[in-house]
Amino acid sequence: IWWLTESLADIVNVLLGVGMCAGGLISEVDRLQRIQASREASQLVEGYTGHLRDAEASVQADKELIMAEIESSGLQKDVDDAVEVLLDCGMSTSTLRAAASRAGKLVNAGFVNWSMLVMAWVACVWCPAASLAAVARDQLHHRVL
Repeated sequence: IWWLTESLADIVNVLLGVGMCAGGLISEVDRLQRIQASREASQLVEGYTGHLRDAEASVQADKELIMAEIESSGLQKDVDDAVEVLLDCGMSTSTLRAAASRAGKLVNAGFVNWSMLVMAWVACVWCPAASLAAVARDQLHHRVL
């Protein structure tokens, strides 16, 4: 029955290796997503002055209607702030806007680093599993002796 605890330890180590490989692959996905987000952000800020009123439009009539609506609501500054949060964080939510108004720029706050999540999960699962496999091996070894 000693082979059972040895194979359990091997299974735990194989799972660690698979998890680490998955973390490495997902790290590359994270990197590629960051590159794409950087390209998109560069395109968004090209010609942007920090004020929506200076924005360009493919249909001038649409711009005039949108600007009239924003001006009549009195929320020009709020709209400018929302666009700034979008450009800084990669997304704009009421929570992010509130945090940015209190703390300042929150660069990349909207991006998730999935590889770190996978690596943390692997560590949280592998460490106890390896410990349990070692305890099982030791318990069995003591019974055999």
